[in-house]
Amino acid sequence: MIMSRGVLGVVVGVLIAGGGALAVNGFDHTKHAGLFPRCATCHVGIEDTTRSVWPAVASCNNCHDGVVEDTVEWSPPGATQPSNLRLTHPEHRLAVFEEAPDSVVTCEACHSASDSLRMTVQRPKNDRCFSCHQITGDHLAIDPERCATCHLALAEATGLTMAQIGDFPKPPNHDDADFTGPGHGNVAQPAGASCAMAPRCATCHAEDSCLQCHVDCQIKAKIWKGTLAKLTGNPYSPQNYLPHLPYETSLGEAVKADGKLCAKGNSGFLHIYDPDRTMTPLLRTGKRGEGKWKRISYDEATTLLAK
Repeated sequence: MIMSRGVLGVVVGVLIAGGGALAVNGFDHTKHAGLFPRCATCHVGIEDTTRSVWPAVASCNNCHDGVVEDTVEWSPPGATQPSNLRLTHPEHRLAVFEEAPDSVVTCEACHSASDSLRMTVQRPKNDRCFSCHQITGDHLAIDPERCATCHLALAEATGLTMAQIGDFPKPPNHDDADFTGPGHGNVAQPAGASCAMAPRCATCHAEDSCLQCHVDCQIKAKIWKGTLAKLTGNPYSPQNYLPHLPYETSLGEAVKADGKLCAKGNSGFLHIYDPDRTMTPLLRTGKRGEGKWKRISYDEATTLLAK
């Protein structure tokens, strides 16, 4: 349960960026502090999901008309920096008031230092997010089930490049001695998980390999209306796409390129949807070639293999 949250969402870079003074096209927030009692006076999109978070140029011209004040040249920033953060400003604000309708949390709770003057604006710092979301200790060592609280699945963060993804920090449990064995399996499929790869892993991982043969081609899945429709080769892999895409290419651009994959690999999605697919391990009960089998559990199969 989250006890309190900041009103504003975090619009920062990959994962959660650090703090620092925020200057947009040289705009001086502190100089204008006496003119605007509320941040939403200019940043209307904080409260209205149909409007931009950035102020309209016309609103600046109301004062800076060349008569009352000198004219200024200003334009809103372009696209926000690619990120895998989940919440936008309007969504975060609504989440706060759904949890605590009487919340008095203000924009300054995230965007100003506690001892600074009003409208001394800075980017949110990690510790503020962690404090509201009750995250203590090492950020990367928290319960992985909580990753999706703040982060999109990697497949949804299409603006990120392979190079940025490669710079993601490694959680400390990945260095455990048994991580490549049973430890990895426990993380990927905790008790009660309904899929082989739990959402926790999808925060940082989106690639997979074809298991139809020993070659282990890198694959890319195409989803249509929530259903896996086709498998192709991964265009980042030189094994399936020559020349392979530069790792600086965003996932949004990479989705337009299909790597090669053999017919056997293309048929891999039938393992999910074919009604006659094998759902459990099978134990041969007759002579080789007779086609006599019986279903057994995974525990039984691993016990037999270990003997």
